[in-house]
Amino acid sequence: MSDRNVLLKEINEVSFFLDDLRLYLDTHPLDINALNLYQEKHEKRLELLKQYSQDFEPLTCHCINLDSNGS
Repeated sequence: MSDRNVLLKEINEVSFFLDDLRLYLDTHPLDINALNLYQEKHEKRLELLKQYSQDFEPLTCHCINLDSNGS
């Protein structure tokens, strides 16, 4: 599997985990452990998206670096 595919797979896994955890937090909004885990995984997803954007291309409009002059 290429580095690109490995990175995409990891982004998808973390994103799925976050979606599932958001559903849990809808019914357990005061669960501190879940909130901390959500923050940790959210930061991991942002790091992965940034890495993918730098190595390949932006996956979302939030991944576009406006300081890069379109490169």
